[in-house]
Amino acid sequence: MAFWTTDLQPLERGYDGPIKILVGLDTKGIITGIIVTEHREPYGNFSIDLPQFAAQFKGKSVRDPFKVGADIDAVSRASISIGSATRAIRNSARRMARELPLPEAR
Repeated sequence: MAFWTTDLQPLERGYDGPIKILVGLDTKGIITGIIVTEHREPYGNFSIDLPQFAAQFKGKSVRDPFKVGADIDAVSRASISIGSATRAIRNSARRMARELPLPEAR
């Protein structure tokens, strides 16, 4: 399944406005990928546009902590946008996963 973070977490915003992210999630609660489709940074493109930001979510379980500085790398200096995008991905994926019958944690 795929969903927009803005549909499920509309109040999560980056430094300069909303961040729209398409998230893919399989039936086991594993993120299959993300695509950042819309966001604004006032000081240039050095934030969540970087491919390293999106790549680190592929294969993550909704049960993972999603903590910037721990299991999520802050790949740029845009700490507000990175934190907000991470929360939006985590919270919306967990919300969608509640609708799925997930297997037991190992």
